[in-house]
Amino acid sequence: MKDHLIRTFVWTARDNQDPDKFVFSQKDSRKALARSLICDEQTPSDVQREKFRIFMSLACPSFRIPSCSTVNRDCYELFEEEKTKLKNILCNKRVSLSVDAWTSEQETTYLCVKAHFLDSNWKLQKNVLEFCPLSDHSAEAIGKAVEKCLLDWGIDKIFAITVEDSQSNDVAIHNLKTRFSNSENSLLGGKYLHLRYIDNVIKLMASDSLQEIGESVAHIREMVRSIVLSPARLIKFKECVELEKIDNKRMLCMDVHTNWISTFFMLDTAQKLQKAFEKFQESDPYCKSETMGAGMPNRDDWQKVKWFIEILRHLYGLTLHLSCSRHVTTNTIFARLFEVHHLLSEWQDSTEMGISSMARRLREKYTNYWGKYKEMNLVIYLALILDPRYKLEILESLPSELHLTPEMGEIAREAAFTLFDEYKRLYVPEKSSSSEKEPESGARSFPSDFKKYLIQKRREEALAAFADGKSDLERYLDEPTEQDWDYFDVLGWWKGNNHRFPILSNMAHDLLVVPVSRAALESKFSRAGYIRDSFSGKGSKMLQVLLSTKSWLLPSHSSSCVEDDVQNLEEAERI
Repeated sequence: MKDHLIRTFVWTARDNQDPDKFVFSQKDSRKALARSLICDEQTPSDVQREKFRIFMSLACPSFRIPSCSTVNRDCYELFEEEKTKLKNILCNKRVSLSVDAWTSEQETTYLCVKAHFLDSNWKLQKNVLEFCPLSDHSAEAIGKAVEKCLLDWGIDKIFAITVEDSQSNDVAIHNLKTRFSNSENSLLGGKYLHLRYIDNVIKLMASDSLQEIGESVAHIREMVRSIVLSPARLIKFKECVELEKIDNKRMLCMDVHTNWISTFFMLDTAQKLQKAFEKFQESDPYCKSETMGAGMPNRDDWQKVKWFIEILRHLYGLTLHLSCSRHVTTNTIFARLFEVHHLLSEWQDSTEMGISSMARRLREKYTNYWGKYKEMNLVIYLALILDPRYKLEILESLPSELHLTPEMGEIAREAAFTLFDEYKRLYVPEKSSSSEKEPESGARSFPSDFKKYLIQKRREEALAAFADGKSDLERYLDEPTEQDWDYFDVLGWWKGNNHRFPILSNMAHDLLVVPVSRAALESKFSRAGYIRDSFSGKGSKMLQVLLSTKSWLLPSHSSSCVEDDVQNLEEAERI
């Protein structure tokens, strides 16, 4: 059992207690134990382990170790308690949902529904609402599961639902859109309700890049395979690495053809060991005959890989950014994709053999992915506008570089004002009733409480802003863009300026949290494999209890650092 389980249990039970005044409670201790088991991904059977029993007999002799069934019951009670708390938080709050399927090693398909929203402190929260078995991937099954989840949680204010790009998902969300479009809480009849994960676009971009150098990749792949699968050759290759004095901590790894990230790892590592490969080829004349006819990598192969590894590095960085960040990412997708476009633009002017033509072909393919703007959900462009560093500047001034239609800036502007008018309808401050008396001219009341004074001052500033006849959005766009690029906190900015833009801040509050990636899902649940072994016979309810409750007990903004998430994702993708 992990030491963290014991530490969490002991200190949770005695948190903020004076040791001299500590009064033991079996009930509180059992609750703390259930919390520890869930947060540390342990199972009820762990409390029956001999070492844990010995430790507890010494640390707290009064504590009676509960049975597995009792621990299960305690976990259920904690689940219901935390669910009630979350329901109260989500009451009358507009959220965005991410819906995706996850298949376990037992080939059981589960549907995961997560809510994405901002708490009262403008901190991003991502909580699992539903984790249930799915009979099939049909539109009917998906639609019913999502609708059942929404009814159970009492959620009727939804900004967007992000799903995988598939026909069954399209039909399911269309049906839900029809279901909620007539609701008074619907935004523009559900115009932005259906959003597709960007992961598929990233995967297509990476696959196209690898396809352009497919022959070179095959040469290196077979060379790596012939070395890794032979212990004798692997030893000899390590000697070549030492002879060439290459300082590289990562050794060779084989890739999975269908997983572009694993191919990126393989090529990235191999490219850094190029001199060792060349040395090895000279020392092993039999290696060439065992590369399954793919041929040995030559200098031209290495040069192509060196160029294209930079595209894959950008796409991999984008994947990590989208999947591991504890912050909103919808507003930054456009800027990161621009880095790839800019790289290809430079390559088009290259004098290297074949690089210019390949860059041109890739750029044409990338344009096709983003060119059908009339069919796109404009959320990522609206989020870009609501980032004070960008606003409309990129969309209006750089259409040719980004291969956007020249009208994109105007299209995004019109969409922003249309959505703002909808929020104005929902959140415009009510006018004072005739029964409320206006203060006499020159008179002003000063609340004794300083906090109330600040609130009143900000309200007066907001009301004064309306006097110029301009809306929140017009005044926001008129102001200069922010220049703090390195450490800018977009949510912190809106939190600090919500009194200046009372309606627009509500729009930013809902729009910026829309999820755009599913990349973290499988790595998240693959690390919960302990459940598969310990609860496979206890039904799907315990799966939901453990996975949901953990996401509630460990808020997304404090559960782990980005570096840990990156490491976990890399490990998951290497498997």
